[in-house]
Amino acid sequence: DGYISHQEFDVDGDGYTDLNPFAAGLVPGGSAGLDAGPFPGACRIGTTTVFGCSPDLLRLQTSGTARLRGDQVLVDAEDVIRHEMTTLYFDAILVTGGWEWRNQLFYETYDHVSEVTYGFSDLHDAAAIENKLVLANVFHRGRANVALQVSPSFRRTDFQYGNDYTNEYFDRRDLTRAASSLDRRLLATRIDDDYTEYHIGRYVDLGVAALADVDWRNLNLMAGARYDHMDLRSRQPVDKLLLPSARHFCPDSSCVDGQAEDETGGLSWTMSLSYATPFGVVPYVTVSRQSTVIAGQGAEITVANIAAGRAFDESSLREAGVKGSLLDGALYFAVALYEQQRTDYSAQNVVTNQATRTTGLEAEARWLANERLLMTFAHSTIEVVNLNTLRAGGRFSFIGAADVPGIDPAALYGGALAGVVIREGAAGARRAGIPERITSVTGTYELGYDLAASASVVDVAGTTSGFSGSVKLPSYTVLNAGVVIDKSRWRVAATAKNLTDEPYFRANFPNLFGSVVVLPELPRHYALRIQYMW
Repeated sequence: DGYISHQEFDVDGDGYTDLNPFAAGLVPGGSAGLDAGPFPGACRIGTTTVFGCSPDLLRLQTSGTARLRGDQVLVDAEDVIRHEMTTLYFDAILVTGGWEWRNQLFYETYDHVSEVTYGFSDLHDAAAIENKLVLANVFHRGRANVALQVSPSFRRTDFQYGNDYTNEYFDRRDLTRAASSLDRRLLATRIDDDYTEYHIGRYVDLGVAALADVDWRNLNLMAGARYDHMDLRSRQPVDKLLLPSARHFCPDSSCVDGQAEDETGGLSWTMSLSYATPFGVVPYVTVSRQSTVIAGQGAEITVANIAAGRAFDESSLREAGVKGSLLDGALYFAVALYEQQRTDYSAQNVVTNQATRTTGLEAEARWLANERLLMTFAHSTIEVVNLNTLRAGGRFSFIGAADVPGIDPAALYGGALAGVVIREGAAGARRAGIPERITSVTGTYELGYDLAASASVVDVAGTTSGFSGSVKLPSYTVLNAGVVIDKSRWRVAATAKNLTDEPYFRANFPNLFGSVVVLPELPRHYALRIQYMW
């Protein structure tokens, strides 16, 4: 039919994919009399023992090197992204007895389908309705001012979410050629079947919150708290699932969590204290804890997370810093040190619930040198440690050629390798793909006659592309410049980006695919934008 299906990948009939249905001498759905390796269920690639594979199926039939043009990418004319959203809101305000009563009603629904023919599709159908009542007043007591808000709220979210990523392999398509039946997959959203995950459900949040903003002389205290009670329900229609798959490893439905429901709740709170000195400098400290529902990109809550009690989690933040305004307001600056521990939800990853600890420093400054020249400076230093990986000593990831040095990449580029990469200690558990240091400087100059020019330079430290650390992305410096003309209702902006034609890259799903693929950024390019404002 012109599309590759999961069943065609199962060359030995055991329900599991064998990666290449078009290998020489094989018939899709048949059996292959290949060496099973040093022990049953294993094979050997070079000196590396690999579970559950047929080594001959991983080898490229033809191999070589090529230089890709910028338009030779994974995008296919048959790819689809369709998104429809409706948003409604209505506020009613009443002021009486010094209190402001504000009722805020909000409704939103969206329908989304994404289809990428080389190997991925998903659908989102979600709706949320929320009603929040906010009571606000300001009290004056001597030299103290207290702004108070109290807010009960109700929110209901309904979701239907399907995801199809079991046979998503970046290496399948030969980018030197156009997309064809050799790499286009039969996607779950087109047959409404064979989903890796499919969740239908709803969750209801009953919450009450209070916030106080207290000013007394040069001291400011902001303190708030919120309690949420959650009613969670989710189910999976087993008849729509692909079994086995990257999410469910059983050939029948014995490992599928069919449905789950739970009632839970949690307290969130925040407190920030600052002091405004007479010379314009304001030191501050902030501590907070947030309880939040762990929902995915389609507003879904997985059955497994509800069943395991992981659908509602906490994050915490500690931050201390100083900010200020000097030189009669011409210079603004801010410096902050922070530590954050949070739950990071990634619906793309087969391990969906990850806890991270982030520490860092952020600094910024804005200087109005004169009526025409504005200079800005920004710097950040960050380190992210994946706590789940730290405890386990390793994590699941796809294996790239750099992870198995000494082996000809052509021996494995006909398929995909995946496994648990072992890297112990905090250094080994660092989140890949996030540069530890970024510094930027920007200048804007008013030339007169409604014309302004700007230039910026961004310097970014090198980082690893994937969790294994075998692929390293080099540091880079990018220079941009542009001019803007504002005339009456018209605005014309011309921008030149990456003026020095610096080659640089970024990671793509670093915890999962980082050792397999990196994304090149654009060379020198130009943009022109014309706006008319009514």
